Amino acid sequence: MESFDFLSKQHLYSIENPFSSQNSLTLWDIVGVLQNSGLQTLFSTVIGATLKKLNTLLKARTLVLPKYTQIPVRNIFLNFPIKSNPSNSNGTQNFTKDIKLHYEKISNETLESLTERLDELADELDDIVSNQYDVSFSNGVLNLKLGSEHGTYVINKQTPNLQIWLSSPISGPKRFDFIDNTWIYKRTGETLHGLLSKELSDIFKTQIDMFKCSYMNKRHPKKNLILKPECTLMCPKDELEMRIKNNLVSSLEKFVNNSKIEYRLVKEYGRPAAGKIIKSNDLRTIDTLLKTTNYLIREVYSRDNFEFVSRYEFVFDRLRSVRQDMIIARYNDEKSNKIHEIILCFYLVADYKLCASNKYDEFMNYQHVKEVLNLILSSQYCTKKAWFYSVYLLMNLKNFTSVNNALKAWKNLSLEYPLNECIGLCKAYLNRNYVRLFKIYKNLPLLCQLAFHRRIPEIEVEMINIMNTAYSFKNSKYSVENLLKITLFNGRHSLEKYEEKNLLSIDLDNNILFSKHHCQNNINSVREKIDFVDNKLVDFTEIKISNHSNFIFNFILLNCILHRLLHSVKQQLFQSD
Repeated sequence: MESFDFLSKQHLYSIENPFSSQNSLTLWDIVGVLQNSGLQTLFSTVIGATLKKLNTLLKARTLVLPKYTQIPVRNIFLNFPIKSNPSNSNGTQNFTKDIKLHYEKISNETLESLTERLDELADELDDIVSNQYDVSFSNGVLNLKLGSEHGTYVINKQTPNLQIWLSSPISGPKRFDFIDNTWIYKRTGETLHGLLSKELSDIFKTQIDMFKCSYMNKRHPKKNLILKPECTLMCPKDELEMRIKNNLVSSLEKFVNNSKIEYRLVKEYGRPAAGKIIKSNDLRTIDTLLKTTNYLIREVYSRDNFEFVSRYEFVFDRLRSVRQDMIIARYNDEKSNKIHEIILCFYLVADYKLCASNKYDEFMNYQHVKEVLNLILSSQYCTKKAWFYSVYLLMNLKNFTSVNNALKAWKNLSLEYPLNECIGLCKAYLNRNYVRLFKIYKNLPLLCQLAFHRRIPEIEVEMINIMNTAYSFKNSKYSVENLLKITLFNGRHSLEKYEEKNLLSIDLDNNILFSKHHCQNNINSVREKIDFVDNKLVDFTEIKISNHSNFIFNFILLNCILHRLLHSVKQQLFQSD
């Protein structure tokens, strides 16, 4: 269903009168796409559910559905307004007049030329293609059926976003924007024609080109796929002038210097689904991106006169813009890997410091941590894979596939500290040896402690449930003081949050009364900070900002090196004994 995003809730922004909008999608279009894609069985479910939800908003009509019986339905027109960011309302996400006027012409020429080329392939590859090979184009939807073995390609216009959407049986759904006189998928830089040429060549085991098609950029593929960044400012000139003119400058971008307000703007993140045109002078060079990242961490992150949540949200948005430019420009070198490492450390530090805040979106942070971590581990320029495989392992402790991948890396790459310690922690968790797990955690470097912190509440609940079963007999008492020694609880107040949820009870003599009647699995555990981690971060927050670019990563790395030295000394002492 990923190729039919127009049926998802996020796109049902408004429902208007059928005659009030020219850019509307009728039920005929939806039915045609479902039928041509071989999804007839989903028709009654999807359309039926949609009609039921919209029943009170639309006028009743009767419509004859192709290949179906006549049933009373409603003539549906779904209007899809352009997604926009209020902060960029003056042009950064608005379409130019030329694109509005020529989109229909360009998209129709593109799809018609593709149809002709795909029809020619049937004659050229007569001995290869199956009898089920079929090409059809109607109502802005191009279908290429390759038979039951290879599936069906669906290519259609998306007028509201000025895009062409592709549903591939091999690579899945993609959305192409018209950039530099061709259709480009902005996440990877692939062109529509280049992707079709590659996949069809793989399917038919012969070289297939699309050079005869309209708007097929015939230059060298690398030049066709990659825009050359030209911007050397933290914020492109056009955006800078627009934001200052419309007073869209964040308070964190204003600095007072000699009673005068100085602006230091950083490029905002803009959603890629709006169909905006990307220019080379809007993309920042890799040196500029590294400079921007350093500035955000050294200058903005350290502005203690602002609330930490505000600083986090601002830096998070601007770093997201940095990553967006890197994806579009397809940077893959030492500097890009260095930027990813700094961003990952920022995410982990912020996640710990905001763990108890109700203004913080933990899920969003976690998603970005996973994305950046995967980029680091897949980079050939990463020289600290042991550290980042350790983070990967600790964040995916319950995922056996992830644990297996980390073990393979440990074996194949001969990775040592701190991965050895993290694997020991993983073994302790699998054996439900929580005392050993907490002991190992206390001796881990700061980077690993921050990565594992989000898992601690789940482990605490598991441990208490086990103890509720093990110590569930009459007159059984367990001292609070003893429990605090072997766990990560900061004090009795840390246990009281579970007492309020009826997971355990504490008597007046400061003893815990465990009972199997207290066992619960579905508890929304609350994260809290840990004293010994806070002590390390106090040093971190009070450190003077030096001229070194990535002080966050270097501070965490320094902490890790000290732990490594201590670990080596212990090993040498043990061997000498």
